[in-house]
Amino acid sequence: MNKCIGCGKTLQYEDINKIGYAVKGSDICKRCFDLTHYNKNIELNNYIDNNKLLEKINKKKIFTIFLCDILYFLMKQLKYMKIYKMIKYLF
Repeated sequence: MNKCIGCGKTLQYEDINKIGYAVKGSDICKRCFDLTHYNKNIELNNYIDNNKLLEKINKKKIFTIFLCDILYFLMKQLKYMKIYKMIKYLF
């Protein structure tokens, strides 16, 4: 399995609308290529279920460092405060 040298996603060659699509023989996905060469960001359906992710983190009982962009945090403050409060072992 090859990974994109830009974002680290596993490269796939079948569906252009899925994450990690690349032209055969390329070591960079289309999204990273367009971002690098055309300064064009492609929005993909890359949904992450925060609740499942936090459940996994809390089950492992590991210390967590909560990092976020302060400007984005201020715009989405309520959403991030809920996530922050769900982390049990915060460092």
